[in-house]
Formats: sequence, C-alpha cells, structure tokens
Amino acid sequence: MISIYSLIWTFINCGLMALVILFLRTRKNFLARYGTFSLVVLFFCCIIRMFIPVEIPNFQYIIHNTFIYNHLLNPFFTLTFPEWTIYVILGIWVLGSVVVFLRLFRQTLKTERAILANYQPAGPLALEVLRELDPSGKIDIRISPNIIVAILTGFSHPVIYLPAVDYSEQELRYILLHEYTHYKRKDIWRKLFFNVLYVIFWWNPFIYVLRQEANELIEFQCDKQLAKDLNEWEVVDYLQILRDNVERMQDSSVESSLTTIGFAENTNSSSTLQRFRLLLNRTEKSRTGIMPKVVILAIAITWMFCSYYFILQTYYDTPSNEMWGNRITDVATNDNAYLEEQEDGSYLFYYSGTAIPIPKEEVDAGMYDLYPIKTYSDNSGLFSTILEWLQTLK
Repeated sequence: MISIYSLIWTFINCGLMALVILFLRTRKNFLARYGTFSLVVLFFCCIIRMFIPVEIPNFQYIIHNTFIYNHLLNPFFTLTFPEWTIYVILGIWVLGSVVVFLRLFRQTLKTERAILANYQPAGPLALEVLRELDPSGKIDIRISPNIIVAILTGFSHPVIYLPAVDYSEQELRYILLHEYTHYKRKDIWRKLFFNVLYVIFWWNPFIYVLRQEANELIEFQCDKQLAKDLNEWEVVDYLQILRDNVERMQDSSVESSLTTIGFAENTNSSSTLQRFRLLLNRTEKSRTGIMPKVVILAIAITWMFCSYYFILQTYYDTPSNEMWGNRITDVATNDNAYLEEQEDGSYLFYYSGTAIPIPKEEVDAGMYDLYPIKTYSDNSGLFSTILEWLQTLK
C-alpha cells in the first residue's frame, strides 16, 4: 500500500541514492578504477524505488523515531486539512509539470530552428567516413553553420549535423564515431527518459542531481564503448579532439534539447578530466576484476531490500489523561493485556475479561508491539483454559 510514510521513506532513499551517485562520480579515480557499473546499478535502483513507493505490511520492520521525524511530521497529524487540499496539491503538481514541459519544448524548438536554418549537404569526405561506420545508410549527415560542435538529432530519422569547419579525415572519423555510438546505444532515448522523470518529479530537488548525473553517465559510457576498438595512440588522438571541442563548446549559443545529443556538452572541467581518466586508465580498471562489481551489486540489492523491509514512522507517548479523559481509570498495558494467535493466523486481544478479534495485518504492521503474544497451540485442554481465565483477572 501507499501511505504518507512510504512516500517520505521513498523520498529519503532516492535522495540518498542520488547523493551517493554524485559522490562516487565526483571521486577523482573512482570511475577510472571501477568503471560505470556501480553508477548504472544505483540509477536502476533509484528509478525502481521512485516508481514503486509502497510499503508492504506483511513484510516490514517499523523503525520508530521520537525526535526529529516526529517534529517534522507533527503538523500533518495535528492539523486538520480540508478535503480539497489534496486536489490543490495535485493541481500544483500537474501545473508545475506542464510549465517544465513547455519550457523544455520551447528550448527544443529554438534549438531545432537554429540547427535547421541554412543547413547544407555534407561534403564527400564526411559522407565517405560515415558510410564506413554506417553501411546501411540509416543516418543522414548535414552541415549547419549555426552550431559549433557536432550534434546528433532525431529519434526515428537520425541526422548528424556538423559545424561549418574544415575537419581532417581523422577528426571526422572520431567525431562521427562518437555520434554513431550514441545512435547505436539509443542514448537520445535514454536522455529523453530522464527528461520525462524531470518533468514528472520537478518538485523533487534530487531529480536535478539525477538528471545531470545521467547526462554525464551517458557520455562516459559512450566514450567507453567506442574506445573498445581503439589502441592507446588512437585514444590519445580522440581525447585531444574531444578537448578541443569541449573548449569550443563554451562559446556555443545553441543549447541541448530533448531531441539532440552533442559531441561535447557544456560541462565543468572535472567532468572532462574524468572522461580522460576513464579512457586512459582502461588497463587499470580491467585489473580490478569482477569482485568489486559483485560487491557493489550485493550492496545495491541489500539497500533495495532494506528500503522496503524497514520503514521509518513517528512514535508518540500520549499521556493517558489526554488520550482517555477523566472517565477512564484503566489503560491496556503489557501487564494487563496480551495477544493470542489463532489457528487461521488472526489474533485475539485479551483485556479486562474481553477478547477482541484483531486482524493479522494490524499485528504485522506493528500496531500491537507493546503487548506479549501467546502463539497458537493445538492444546486446548482444561489447563490452558484455566490459565487464560486467570490472565484475564489480572
């Protein structure tokens, strides 16, 4: 089921996963030594947790917090909200998503107009290099005078746009190889997926971290895949061309959009250095073996399991006089009440000589953790009956 606690617990876990992704990605030599596997696993876990914000009453252990969590949630349980409050919240959510989508759509239209304005057919050298990479001819190539670095655009009919620059054959080879690798990996669709998450969960501050880290990860994995068939000298040549394009990209007036992915993005210098380390330290990464990946996968799976098994909830010790009033002189405690398990899995709550049927789900949810439980037994003889009667007299 979905409750206020499960939603908050999901927010906390996804936030922690996003921060861990950011922390690992920004470590100086982490990607160079362990590759992108750990980030992919954490992204996968975070997305699952985000889309399945449930708690399972029959499979959970409740962690009670009596300090900070209580104070944070106290307004939700002490104040009375009108019924229309939920509709206002949903309306703000939907309106915010519409605003974010329209902003991205406007940016996409602006980028598409800039790219398509005065474009020209590519020269024979560029066509020849592209056909060596893509003999099927599924990708078209054009020249756009309004861009500074190469851009891949389009979902069903991909086109690579090159700036009006006299590239050498070597430069064309690496630039087109990069964009063709993006096409083979369906990276435009990956980028679109994270933009959809951004539109839906715009109110979540951690979604901005995930979106940025996803863009970085897409570039890291693209570099990693294309470098598999390159020797050390070719990797150095590729990185030199990448560096030149990153520097050139800082002066670009064409922003990235929903339908484009470029050879270089506007990014900070640390991300560029990481791309260099990732490719220059391929042999070091390969020496780490499979064991770190197994450990990372085990930690991620354990985290996912614990995020559903453990759930954080508030806990209040309400004074008896406030809870019951002056007319009540006795309160059920672990000294004068207990639970008895029944054959069908339900429970009876014995208090003050009265047996009250209790559903198994309420007990599993921790609502009766205060009271001792008498487990079910087939022995229903006279001795056990007398014991039960004596216990009700306490």
